[in-house]
Amino acid sequence: MHKYQDMVFFEEAIYNVFYLRRIIFKNVGGHGVLIGLGSSGRTSYVRIASDLCGFKTSIFSGARDANEGVWTDHIKKIIKEAGGFNRPVNLVVKERDMFCNLIMEHIHYLLTLGMIPNLYTPQDWEDMKNNSGNEELQSMTLDAFANMFKRNLQDNLRIFMTFSPLGEKLREYVRTYPSIVDHTTSLCFTDWPETALKEVANKFIEIENIIIQTDDDDDPKKKVKKGEEEEEKEEEKKEEVKEEEKEGEEGEEGNKELNVDEEEKEKRISMLLSISDVFAQMHLGVSNNVIEMMKREMKRETYFTSQNFITLIKTFNKFLKEKVKLINLNIDKYRSGIQKIQVVKLMIEKMKDELEERGKEEAIKNKENEKLLEEIQEKQKKSNGQ
Repeated sequence: MHKYQDMVFFEEAIYNVFYLRRIIFKNVGGHGVLIGLGSSGRTSYVRIASDLCGFKTSIFSGARDANEGVWTDHIKKIIKEAGGFNRPVNLVVKERDMFCNLIMEHIHYLLTLGMIPNLYTPQDWEDMKNNSGNEELQSMTLDAFANMFKRNLQDNLRIFMTFSPLGEKLREYVRTYPSIVDHTTSLCFTDWPETALKEVANKFIEIENIIIQTDDDDDPKKKVKKGEEEEEKEEEKKEEVKEEEKEGEEGEEGNKELNVDEEEKEKRISMLLSISDVFAQMHLGVSNNVIEMMKREMKRETYFTSQNFITLIKTFNKFLKEKVKLINLNIDKYRSGIQKIQVVKLMIEKMKDELEERGKEEAIKNKENEKLLEEIQEKQKKSNGQ
């Protein structure tokens, strides 16, 4: 499965991807600051743009127990790959992972000077040169190797930082490190428009994969009890006769089934579009009305982001699965009940037939008994007359 298979490329997403691609291909700089709320797609867009440009994406993840040493090791690895091995690398640092000021200091140096001062010792430079595996590099002087390393680093390294417009963190960083604004290109991610909301809902609402059982697939009236072998054989014979009679009509029946499937797909697509439209209107209604009401009446800023919309879809899918499961369970109970009723009906009909046969036999026996009585009575009369 492709890594971008579950993504929705609506018009604004495509615009953002190609805007980031233009930033990466800049002759000077090529760094960016991405400003937006959570789940606005900032990191995903950078990944796609990096792949389009042939850059490797490296996302720094600052865990809870991370320290300055973790960041230093990571940035050394990235710089060595971009400068020493001459490979294009795109470094992505998220706001929540900037757990210490050293990270912003190093980024500031990379944006302004193109290199972090005193990051490598002279012995580190010597080791990198000797371990490069390239005779041409190994024959260079240490200063020439360092200059070549820095040129490669400036050409191959791109830095993208993601920030949220909420809070004071972005403002503090801009005041302390003005290179964030001076040496980067900023891109602000706004709320998803209505068309984007509908496309995302169409993609992630799990309605096409849900199949509710129908009575057409398994008619309980045509089922009989497994133990009744004779009736099953009779039904099989009837079915064989019907199949022989309808050999010439198989093509028409196949076309009818295809038409039924197409109608079912059209119904599901129509249902999906209707639900997507409702979800989009709900999201926009909250964003346009409720947020303004909160600001006006409660004097409080409230944000309803795309993450809330995705959560709404996931919650809908969860309850939809549970409801479909319950409906199918009730259908199975109904079918089993109908099947038992049909079996009981067949048993009652058999009992009726047996009773009728017994009744006929008893009627015959009664007639024979009456004849016997008449014969006995005649014999008694004769004996009495003698």
